[in-house]
Amino acid sequence: MLLRVGIIVVVVLMIAPAALGETVTIDLPGSIKAGSKFTVTVIADQASNLAGFDIFLKYNPTLLRYEGYSLGSDVQSFSINYAVTPREDTVELAALTSSPQSKSVSGTNIELLRVTFTALAGGETPLGFGEKSKLIQYNGAQIVDYANVDFLPVKVSIEGDKLPPETAVTGEKTVTTAPPVTTTPSTTQPSLSVTKTVEKTTQGTETQTQPGIPGFELVLAVTGVVTAAILGRKLQRLQ
Repeated sequence: MLLRVGIIVVVVLMIAPAALGETVTIDLPGSIKAGSKFTVTVIADQASNLAGFDIFLKYNPTLLRYEGYSLGSDVQSFSINYAVTPREDTVELAALTSSPQSKSVSGTNIELLRVTFTALAGGETPLGFGEKSKLIQYNGAQIVDYANVDFLPVKVSIEGDKLPPETAVTGEKTVTTAPPVTTTPSTTQPSLSVTKTVEKTTQGTETQTQPGIPGFELVLAVTGVVTAAILGRKLQRLQ
């Protein structure tokens, strides 16, 4: 008889620590198609004197777009609630009762939130909780954070066309491969510098540089040089 009692006590001690914690999960709809909206439900499997929560939902913005939220059916009395998007892959959803003594919630399978997303493309992507997520409890004197809460992620499967092959999803970021760049040779004529020499009868030779003379102006400049050379020779002969 003593042996049986000892076995029972050991079994109770092994089970008791696990019963102290709560679990928060995400309930998905039956099927999700690319291009459509869908709503997930955030559920606490059990709670005692639940007075609020602060949930950070993390998602892949390449495949999911956050649309909005509403309080779950079991926490409609939580009058203080808000949504914040601190990053493009996270939405913070928080709620708190204004009267924890009378409006705290206890029970099992407590519906906390309903959150709506749009599926942007086909594929699989995780949907989970940030490390700062917490449940809030009224302990009879004040509100405190729950201890030993497990927030469990899920995998969302989306039916439909997947992302183009040139788009690669790497964790929280999307890297798009750029198309090859084709270089077209320029048809613009380069700028040229022409040196024009003018001979003077009394002061010797003067050199002038005229930068940037393309096309037709170049022809005129060369013509002017040739003409000046001919005139110079004629002047030398006359002298």
